Amino acid sequence: MSDLAVLRFGDFEFSPRRRALTRAGERLRIGSRATDILLLLLSRPGELVTKEEIQARLWPGIYVDEASVRVHLSSLRKALGESGADHIHTVAGRGYIFVAPVIRTEEPEPLAGASAHPSVPLRLERLIGRAAVVEVVADQILERRFVTVVGPGGIGKTSVALEVAERLADKFADGVRFVDLATLEDPETAPGTLAIALGLPGVSEMTARALAKPLAGKQLLVVLDNCERLADAAAAVAEALLRGAPSLCILATSREPLRAEGEWLHRLPPLVTPAIAPELPEDALKFSAIELFAERANAAGGGYQLTPEDCAGVAEICRRLDGLPLAIELAATNMSTLGVRGISAGLEDRLTLLTGGRRTAQSRHQTLRAALDWSFDLLSPSEQHVFKCLSVIAGGFELDLACAVASVSDIAPEEVRAIVGVLTQKSLVATEIGAGGIRYRLLESNRVYAREKLARSGASARVAQRYAEATRAFFEQAESRRAGMGNQAWISLYGPRLDDARAAMDWSFSEDGDHTLGRAIAAALAPIWLQMGLARECLAWCRKALTGATDVYEMKIRHAFGVAHGFTHGNDMGNRRHIAATIEIARELGDHDYVMRGLWALATINLNDGDFDGVLKHAAELRDSARGAEAAAERLVGERMIGSALHLQGRHAEARKILEDVVDDLGDPDLRASSGRFQFDQQVLARGFLAWIDWIQGDAAASRQQIETAVSEATRVEHAGSLGFALDSAIALEILDGDFGAAAAAAARLSAMGSNVGFETWIARSEILSAIIQVKSGDLPEGVPRLQASLTLPARKMSSYRLPFFLAELAQSEAAAGLPEKALETIDDAISCFRGVDDFWCAPECFRVRANVLRLHGGANATREADALLGRALDLAESQGARAWTDRVRLSI
Repeated sequence: MSDLAVLRFGDFEFSPRRRALTRAGERLRIGSRATDILLLLLSRPGELVTKEEIQARLWPGIYVDEASVRVHLSSLRKALGESGADHIHTVAGRGYIFVAPVIRTEEPEPLAGASAHPSVPLRLERLIGRAAVVEVVADQILERRFVTVVGPGGIGKTSVALEVAERLADKFADGVRFVDLATLEDPETAPGTLAIALGLPGVSEMTARALAKPLAGKQLLVVLDNCERLADAAAAVAEALLRGAPSLCILATSREPLRAEGEWLHRLPPLVTPAIAPELPEDALKFSAIELFAERANAAGGGYQLTPEDCAGVAEICRRLDGLPLAIELAATNMSTLGVRGISAGLEDRLTLLTGGRRTAQSRHQTLRAALDWSFDLLSPSEQHVFKCLSVIAGGFELDLACAVASVSDIAPEEVRAIVGVLTQKSLVATEIGAGGIRYRLLESNRVYAREKLARSGASARVAQRYAEATRAFFEQAESRRAGMGNQAWISLYGPRLDDARAAMDWSFSEDGDHTLGRAIAAALAPIWLQMGLARECLAWCRKALTGATDVYEMKIRHAFGVAHGFTHGNDMGNRRHIAATIEIARELGDHDYVMRGLWALATINLNDGDFDGVLKHAAELRDSARGAEAAAERLVGERMIGSALHLQGRHAEARKILEDVVDDLGDPDLRASSGRFQFDQQVLARGFLAWIDWIQGDAAASRQQIETAVSEATRVEHAGSLGFALDSAIALEILDGDFGAAAAAAARLSAMGSNVGFETWIARSEILSAIIQVKSGDLPEGVPRLQASLTLPARKMSSYRLPFFLAELAQSEAAAGLPEKALETIDDAISCFRGVDDFWCAPECFRVRANVLRLHGGANATREADALLGRALDLAESQGARAWTDRVRLSI
């Protein structure tokens, strides 16, 4: 069937060339897939077209539900009106037949208007992901008369313009004219080229104004494609045509605005990619970038279908290609030879990989490099310099950073600012508008291209040095600004720039980099890593930055390393050694702040080791050494540590008074923010310990309210360490209250959070608590081995001062499972953790559990020893004011 034939049935006409269905001369609106179905049915009138054939035509290589076909057929029948059912007959379970007679003209279809000149090039491939854009631009043309579709090379501007022109062809009596300005070198030739394309007789004066005169009465849509090389000439022609021909409209495409009078800009966005890859192909194919990849891969290799195994990889490819259609199409052509993994790996050298475009495509669209060369060659030397320098910036950036990176002796900061604006207009730099204002970024492919150009220029090291120095200067302000802005605002300011820090340190610690500069950045980042809970990242960079020197960088890096090591490995000599070195260097340098931080860290290590006398010693030194503007906050941190230690010694009433005062005082936002440099949110920790005291003293309702507030506050301040502590306490208290459902949900949350930020202690604690929940829920066969595995010797250092309590739970579960000897061994381990003394928070409970195990175990004097232990437990619980332990002991008695 000729593409120029017109197909007539009843009072309908269908033009395959224009994909237009009309009735009595009026064009009917039907969707692109309904149009495909109609064309397939009309090509075989009277024959059965199976559902499988329709699916293969509309969704090549992709499985779709039969309901999708029915939806589009329903749309088509609706467009045909009352005669729809008469024209298309359904063969149940098999397919469809077009039953109406179809008349095909063999003569070419008359083009719109009377002109014999060609109008719009025919698109041979389905346009994907642009239906909404086409609708909007078509409406804008009719309303505004002059629209320029703007975007980077390869984003599909021409394809959209052609689709819009097809959509609007019937709206213009004199048709559509397409002019490609890409091949023109001389701006003065533009009017003559346009005159030929418009089918005008020779114009003696080849000017834009003269060109407009013969068109004064025409109803015409003029498409000016690829205007960027002749932007001034295209602007002049467009203005003259619009002034001289009131019924004429212009649709332009360009990598930058024409800046002409009356121009309405439409920036073409990338295709849509998922933030998180869907697991199922039918869900993944709802994203236009993935749909394009799958269709082009099928066309290139034949028979490719997106599989569940490929979903994540294809989504990642599309994201890394910034949703750029040209890049996605070029990548997809490699599917048959490289597969998803090969393409993903090859994106590191994407400018070499992304070749092989259609032979008939313009040369700049046959490779990604050629498309970028086209844009780069249009830049002035200063613009090329700034573009190359911006490639070292890892993520988004503001103008100050651009100036620091790209300013040189002959290009002042003011000029850099202006050039970034020019590069944005030329679609080489993208803008991002957020709560903090406008940020800029290079698309990843543009960054790779610009960095390659920078390397060839020999200036990479100099630009990387400027980038690293600017990054250090930015982060070195962080500590001084923290107290005055609060933790959340502080993280919101510095968190988005972590990509800059990583890139700067990558260079600094490289063979050709500046190691001292890298240490300075790592030291400045230390409090940010700890505040954001990035423990693994903190350790990795600190290992590279440690040198053994006695300077301020070493002091800060050792402190961060020691704290992060505790979160990832629990307590050992490693973190104690680093913290001791921090205090030694801080005292030598006279740095009061880091002496105080070091004392806090030592007190915390002692707390987790169960050395409460050590806690009281270091916490009191911290409190009594407080001075300067931060003295009040430092005293509160010392008091909070003292209150925590007293509670863990079983001195709950003394602890309550101290911790309640701390919570009240930390109601002052300035004090609370100032205390934040001691790693945790101190009010959350104080409330967590108060929740335990409430429960132990017999007030379960107050305990529940206190711990819920602690979790809520930790969530609000967005601090991973504080939230982990609050969740850990909440889970244990919910277990003690018998609310296993809430405990399990909180344990899952704690585990996920620990995995996300690298806090191995929370992952280990979540596993211990989850195993206790399983045992308490009655699953002894599976739960007991799980709890035993979670409390092996290497894992116990993750349990801190809670370890005896966890071991007591394990001993009870082993006894219930018929393992009294093992249970006795476990409870003896628990009691040995606190050396069997009375001044320990859960000593009454451990003595009670041992008494119960002894009774089960039997043997000589077991009953007498058990009774003595219960008596001791009861006296101890009553002396501590621990009503909850008292009630449990009495039940055992």
